[in-house]
Amino acid sequence: MIRYKQGRKPHLSLFVENDTIIKSRLGWELSPAKLVNWIKASYQAEVHEIYWYLSSPNQEWEETLKSELAEYKLFIKIRCLSNRAKELYPGEYYNKSPEVPMAIDMFLTAEDYDYGFLVTESESLERAVELLRSKQVRIFVIGTANYVPRELRNAADTFIEIQNLKKHLTTTPITRPQKNTGLQRAKLSG
Repeated sequence: MIRYKQGRKPHLSLFVENDTIIKSRLGWELSPAKLVNWIKASYQAEVHEIYWYLSSPNQEWEETLKSELAEYKLFIKIRCLSNRAKELYPGEYYNKSPEVPMAIDMFLTAEDYDYGFLVTESESLERAVELLRSKQVRIFVIGTANYVPRELRNAADTFIEIQNLKKHLTTTPITRPQKNTGLQRAKLSG
């Protein structure tokens, strides 16, 4: 039975394909903590688990995720593209894409959450989304309409255009000191 029907806040799980939210794709840098906090506030839900799928080992990004999302149950899963993995780790096998591990994680934990938030552009997850919805899990797909296939958007309960959330999700800009102008130098020196 779904938790929120028992008088409790709904529980959510978040599944993020990191390549969907990289700066080069979005044009701006997303804060993982702000994404989670926006979802929690907007849907009045408690976080059950977060699954973050990285395309290659990245110690700096892993540390960012761990520090920003320290209060949550976080699973960081690394998937190397096969051609890059052969260079980095000869003789080892890596998944080429996150769809299979993502679908497995969604199904193995489906009894534990009411809302599933997917940040992905994979059309391969369309059937998984349909099956999760048949288990009474509400599915939200977050991404850019230009990249998320129509079939996946239609299979979900709700599609959320990530570009519309930019003001809520961007990292805090670094404040840079202003350059000294001639007038400012004159004041400083004299």
